[in-house]
Amino acid sequence: MKKSIKILLIVAIIIVLLLLSIFIREIVLSNEGNLDKSNPMTREEVISLLEKGANYKNYYYRCDPSVDTLETEYYIKDGISVCYVDGKLHSWTNFSENEKERITIWDTKADDGKLIATVVKDFTTTESNQMSYDYSLVTDYENYDFEYLGQKEENGRDITVIKMQAIGSNTYTNFYIDTETGVIMARKDVSKALFITTYANYSNRNVQFDVVTDENVTRPDLSEYNVLES
Repeated sequence: MKKSIKILLIVAIIIVLLLLSIFIREIVLSNEGNLDKSNPMTREEVISLLEKGANYKNYYYRCDPSVDTLETEYYIKDGISVCYVDGKLHSWTNFSENEKERITIWDTKADDGKLIATVVKDFTTTESNQMSYDYSLVTDYENYDFEYLGQKEENGRDITVIKMQAIGSNTYTNFYIDTETGVIMARKDVSKALFITTYANYSNRNVQFDVVTDENVTRPDLSEYNVLES
């Protein structure tokens, strides 16, 4: 009898510890720090802020790579975006209305031994993005609910935090927006089953403002590549 009681007690302790660990984990994953909610923003005001960020002229960002992704770096200046993947040039894009051009360097060699580069002009751009960094969830009134979470200071900058939750779903995304410039600094994607988080990914863009030079965004010399135009 005493042995059965002892076993039940051990099982109960294990269950309590398991529930406690889940509770602590959920607190850690949902913690956004000390947020100031004294100046709430509407969805429309946040969209205007993001549009301001889409027009910001000079910044660099490097997304933290996950286990199954490569490191990507972007240099953005005066409507030009240059992307490097694992230190190699991947694309050069001019978003100017009158000079649209996208050059993509492929990790494939032609018969002449040169890497292949494709050139596309007069391409169409999608709405709700900052130099191809998507924020369409915020403008999708039909499928996503908006929640203003507040503001906080991080690395000396004022950050606005919003939550976009898929309607009828336990999936949501938090955007962390630089309040001064409107540039997205980071995002967090979360999925839940009931109250338990089944997936959480925080992506920091490691943004640096006003550090990009003309040399960083110079159009690549295509004589080094086998060029395909379309």
